[in-house]
Amino acid sequence: LGPCAICLYGLPRSFEASVLPSLIRNVIRTNLNYQCDYYVHFDNLEVEKHGGRDDRMGEKIDPKEILLLGDIVRNEYRKGGLPEPTISFCNTTPAQFYAKYNQLLHR
Repeated sequence: LGPCAICLYGLPRSFEASVLPSLIRNVIRTNLNYQCDYYVHFDNLEVEKHGGRDDRMGEKIDPKEILLLGDIVRNEYRKGGLPEPTISFCNTTPAQFYAKYNQLLHR
């Protein structure tokens, strides 16, 4: 395990086009020398159904896009001559998440 952890959580909306370039520039490369491990929990939804902005309701989502992060992180570490970090992905639907973690969220 590395000396630090980058923890990401959320709905992977527009991940490849919008989020990933920013993560590469502002998180992955910025923290490369710290040899962080990556832990990602994402909502396993293909259509936005709840919360957020009304203009996004019904928007299509490809939750598998977030898995690109693993290859990107490994490639950046390889280019830097660093050992491969731990990269862990976990996904749930919102209902599964609340069933599992509701008590922790309302302490």
